[in-house]
Amino acid sequence: MRGKGVETEKVHVRTLVSNMFKSFEVMSSLKSNIMVNLVDEDLFVRSDINAMRFILRNLISNANKFTKEGVITVYAHKEDKHVMISVSDTGVGMTAEITGTGNEKGSGLGLILTKDFIEMLGGTIKVESQEDKGTSVYLLFAD
Repeated sequence: MRGKGVETEKVHVRTLVSNMFKSFEVMSSLKSNIMVNLVDEDLFVRSDINAMRFILRNLISNANKFTKEGVITVYAHKEDKHVMISVSDTGVGMTAEITGTGNEKGSGLGLILTKDFIEMLGGTIKVESQEDKGTSVYLLFAD
């Protein structure tokens, strides 16, 4: 079931991720990060395109912010009747005190809003992070 006020359409996930990567090319290059798109070529999800853009933009931005000379990977595939999308990095990991690799600071508001958007779309989010090893964010959406 989808949230109220959500306009859904068929979204090609690989293209969406590719477009997001293009918007982060400069930031990624300045930090010597490599972005890897491992989204299944034929994967579609019925979702609100603007909400999906916001979610991925925030997660990829955070991954770049907290990674230097590392790898940011977006992986997505179909799992039973769900679409699983993950954004992983090899950065500094998350703790309350950690700032970005360029001393960027964040309020955490972006992740809170991301969670709200995911829930609005009927999805779930799980975050795994280890200090000095990186962070992985897993999103699960109904197909």
